[in-house]
Formats: sequence, structure tokens, C-alpha cells
Amino acid sequence: MGIDDRRFDDLAGRLAHEDELDDAVRAWTSKRDRFDAAAELQAAGVAAAGVTKPVDRVDNDPNTAAWGLWPTVVHGEMGRLRVDGIPAHFSETDWVLERGAPLLGQHNRQVLGGLLGYSDAELADWAAEGVI
Repeated sequence: MGIDDRRFDDLAGRLAHEDELDDAVRAWTSKRDRFDAAAELQAAGVAAAGVTKPVDRVDNDPNTAAWGLWPTVVHGEMGRLRVDGIPAHFSETDWVLERGAPLLGQHNRQVLGGLLGYSDAELADWAAEGVI
């Protein structure tokens, strides 16, 4: 079986000979490092990437490190931790993550009191009733 095997020219042929195709792909990939295989496929114009574990992507990938994809923030209960960044950068409006997600109810006073105009007494009543 070679790259020009006509059985695999279309979807119907690939489905009809799925086991043989899987065997050929398995034989080709099993002899290569996953990243080398991906690079070889990419060089041939095929979209490919090596399957990675979180430690590969987060701790050992110089591309995502250079991209700043895993910023460290401070969370109110968990302290310092790394989080997922945003996989896009814009020259005029780039993103920055400087703090962790808010805690449940952390902004009740600003939102319910400041923005919506509820009084401190109403907020206290709602807190006592377990509403907020």
C-alpha cells in the first residue's frame, strides 16, 4: 500500500478499507516521535499536531510559554495559580489576566447596591434570609 493507492481516493474507499488504512497509519506513526510525525505531516501540507498531555502543553511547550498562554493569577481562596489565557493577541486591545475569578457573592454590594440601587438594609435582609 502506497501513497497513491487508489482505494483511498475518496471517503467511500477509505470507509470500505478502513481497517487497512488504520493499519497503515499505525505502522507509519509507530516508527516516529509524535512531534516529528506532526512536523513531517505539516511540511506536506497536512494540518497535524502531536497529542499532548497537560504537562506537555503547560510546562514544556516553548510556544505556549512564549505566547503567555498560562498566566499566574491570585485567587481569593486558592492563592496563586496558573490559568488558561486567551489564545489570541491583538495589537491594539491585548488581553491581560491579573486576578482570579471572583468568589461567590464577592461583588453583591457593588452590583446590587451600587448599580441597581438596593439599600444596605435590603442587602442585609437578603443575606439573613439566605437569598444572597
